[in-house]
Amino acid sequence: MAVEIGGAPRMQIYARDASAPASGPLAFDAYAKQFDAAATADFPLDYPTIEPAPQQRVDANLDNLVHLEGYTLDAAEALHPGDTVRLTLFWRAQQPLQESFKVFNQVRSDAGVMVAQQDSLPVCNRHPTRGWRPGELVVDHRTLQIAPDAMPGAYPLYSGMYREATGERLNVLDAAGTPIGNEVKLGAIEVADDTE
Repeated sequence: MAVEIGGAPRMQIYARDASAPASGPLAFDAYAKQFDAAATADFPLDYPTIEPAPQQRVDANLDNLVHLEGYTLDAAEALHPGDTVRLTLFWRAQQPLQESFKVFNQVRSDAGVMVAQQDSLPVCNRHPTRGWRPGELVVDHRTLQIAPDAMPGAYPLYSGMYREATGERLNVLDAAGTPIGNEVKLGAIEVADDTE
């Protein structure tokens, strides 16, 4: 069966069953209003994509290569030695990346006493930065364990990236592009007395 537009055949419709009776051509103009009235947007849209959002915004620029948009920290209000903390980092590449970067996370005192540390390639070593596309959001879930001998107190949580080949950390840049450090302070973790 043919569909005609302006009196000329423009589309051929075929039936699965070749023995089905074919009717004459269909004039598009006669069915256009019915088609438009029945056409609805009842299909899922691919864009805009709804992305998960961090609980805490950070907006840290790491050497104009990667942007740390924020993080979500899932932990008890007061942790005890040996407890675990779930940390989710939200990264976005700013340009095609030619190097492999590792992510570091450290919970440590101002005096440098390490209470928790975890380094690895992003997304449990499964999504190296070399494969990141510019603009792609990478949701990086991590688990940190508080040291069994951690003393009670509030400990800052730091994160950042370093070159896997050399261990050199990426700089954190301010709005003018000036380096202001090589780690991002995300917040603090409270470790309670183990006897409480």
